[in-house]
Amino acid sequence: MEIELKLILEADAIDAFQKHPSLKQFAKSPPVTQLHRDVYYDTPDNVLRDCQMNLRVRQADGKWVQTLKSDSVGGALNQRYEWETQLVSPNLDLYALRNAIDRKGPWKELISEPSVASVLKPIFNTSVERTRWDLVNPQGDEIELVLDQGSINFEERSQVVLEIELELKSGSPLNIIDLALTMLNDIPMRLGYESKSERGYRLKAESFGYTAVKAIPLQLSPKLNIDQAFVEIFENCLSHIQANQSGVANSEDIDSLHQMRVGLRRLKSALKMFNTVIQLPEELQADLEWLGDQLGEARDWDVLATSTLPKIGGDDAAIEKIRAAAAEKAKVKHRAAAATLNSTRYAKFLLRMLQWIGVKAWRSSSNQKENKNLNQGLKRFSNKLLVSDRRRLSKRGDALEDADPHKRHQVRIAAKKVRYDTEFFQSLYSQKETKTYINALSKVQNELGWLNDIAVGQGLLMELQSENKDLANEAGYVRGYLSARETEGRKEAKKLWKRFKIKHLIK
Repeated sequence: MEIELKLILEADAIDAFQKHPSLKQFAKSPPVTQLHRDVYYDTPDNVLRDCQMNLRVRQADGKWVQTLKSDSVGGALNQRYEWETQLVSPNLDLYALRNAIDRKGPWKELISEPSVASVLKPIFNTSVERTRWDLVNPQGDEIELVLDQGSINFEERSQVVLEIELELKSGSPLNIIDLALTMLNDIPMRLGYESKSERGYRLKAESFGYTAVKAIPLQLSPKLNIDQAFVEIFENCLSHIQANQSGVANSEDIDSLHQMRVGLRRLKSALKMFNTVIQLPEELQADLEWLGDQLGEARDWDVLATSTLPKIGGDDAAIEKIRAAAAEKAKVKHRAAAATLNSTRYAKFLLRMLQWIGVKAWRSSSNQKENKNLNQGLKRFSNKLLVSDRRRLSKRGDALEDADPHKRHQVRIAAKKVRYDTEFFQSLYSQKETKTYINALSKVQNELGWLNDIAVGQGLLMELQSENKDLANEAGYVRGYLSARETEGRKEAKKLWKRFKIKHLIK
């Protein structure tokens, strides 16, 4: 398993990187520079890519090596299966590669399939000058650090490559993070979300979109203690966030941004759920709030343009004019969200989060009583928490009789927390009962979400009116329709709430 971290440099930072004290301090020997020419192979219909694999032949120093890799499974800290064999010529030797694969899975079967093997052909190439440092840190861990400068090429199109990669050769993956954070303190860099092969496919096709990724359902063992469960839940939420980074950082994909925000909300809910025994450091909490705010504005405009306006009916011409203006605002906010994910601050934040969970930093600051609490059984903890969640929701839900938007928002927050917390612990309880409960709660939550979309939309329409006087009449017209739909929505929310409370909260 290959474990690596990729960071993107700016051209004016190359000199600072090459002179960074860490390279001199930890290097076993002087750096080595080679020219790598890689040719990537696939079928005409990209079977390997669709199976999350990439195959290349590399030429360096007059020798050839073929390598098969799986796609990354680790977000910022990439983890990939990798197999390689030496070649005597630039031509593929699939027989040798099949013999090198030592794991069960689709890899060997796929490259053994005659309908695949017979049509593999070069699809794009890279030309990169690679400078490599072999490092050994004070703990004895071995890290290969490389600076790649060059290009990815397809026909007449090309993209610049300027990145560093830190690959763990032996030791703890956390030490890669430590080294990266040390460098980020001195050199502005951003996370690299895509491999060269992924970038090559996009260069070739210019039509491969980004696929939004939903959270992977958790399967918690009832034998876990609180400490162990927190790590699994935290990592699940962080993986959900990381899985959608590329779509936000490199495109204006609406669904990727939505899922990344869902991941952030799930993470916040998890942190609140465990806050009696585990607290996120203030600096990380501040960055978490900052990230949510940065992504939130783009999502608000997306919802107005693609969901709220199409639902309200009325004058199509007026609505289309407002929708176009909202869509344009959304594009601006998406670019701002992309800039956030391509910032040094975000790179530091994500790596510090991985570091914090990796070393269980809360343990070092806990006293004996808190550590004892962390060792408690999970089922008892979840029972108590879910009862508390439901009581809070039941109390707040009665405020739906009011027309106060703030109180409705508090009900929505409580409902969302109940849903996320129930989903976290779903595997500990009857699947039939929890599924019925979550489905019923979702109906209430969706209606409250619609009311919230109306409230947010009213504010955004006022913003459009103040910025563009030409939209004043249309914005006023749409706001009137939203007010009418809010009245209908309040009635529906009250009805759904009463039904939910009777069936699921009153016992």
